[in-house]
Amino acid sequence: MGRILENNHQINIQKMEKFSLYDLLGLLLPGVLFVYFCNVLNSIFGVVQFTIATNGLDVNTFIILCFALIAGAMLYAVNFSLIKRTWYKRLFGMKKPIDELYLKLDISYQEMNQILNKKAQEWYKKPIFFSNEELKKRNAELTAEEKKLQDDYYVRMYYELEYLDKIDTAKTLQSFYYFFRQIVTACLLLLGLYLLLTIYHLISGTVIPADQNKLLVWLPVLLVLTTILSAGHAQWYRKSMVLKMFWAYFTHLNQPLNK
Repeated sequence: MGRILENNHQINIQKMEKFSLYDLLGLLLPGVLFVYFCNVLNSIFGVVQFTIATNGLDVNTFIILCFALIAGAMLYAVNFSLIKRTWYKRLFGMKKPIDELYLKLDISYQEMNQILNKKAQEWYKKPIFFSNEELKKRNAELTAEEKKLQDDYYVRMYYELEYLDKIDTAKTLQSFYYFFRQIVTACLLLLGLYLLLTIYHLISGTVIPADQNKLLVWLPVLLVLTTILSAGHAQWYRKSMVLKMFWAYFTHLNQPLNK
């Protein structure tokens, strides 16, 4: 009984560690960066008479971490709302459909399609995965129904592999993917705040401190560059995540055949 409880305790610790990576990259770190740059904006425009101390570790540090977690949760929610918008998806390309990514993967489609379509036959009574050569022979692109079924197939295989605990590498890539997605959202919000505060100070005639003039110029440049780089990294990590997912499921489906 003691050994069983010990094993369960180890499993729970492992699950917490996995969640901690997701939580760190998807929530906390984006929130920390957002709060930090909000502090930079405050130091430039002097919105409130408060700045975050950059030296020492005290109670204020933990309070700031709490605000960072709140900000990270906000970014997470806002990002999932934006990523559904057509204009946002087209502008940043961070959530390309599975059918587009699948055809761009550097894999052996002949064997992969054969195995994946066996499961597709079981689920949907028809094959849904094709190589570029097969599509050319059909003289047609994927139908809207086939594209939708590929998305559904991906979701089903994701949760099946997660249930079987065979998704570690893909989930690590997913954590980095979410991190860069949240960074894009954070930068856009910060650019919006920067623009509003700049307009307000131009209208009100408030003078920006001389030592902040360089930062006033370089901050938007930094945010725009970070947005572009983060969007590119998010695209790469999503493609890598999808590739790992298909290979993991392909290997999983092949296991009974290899016994």
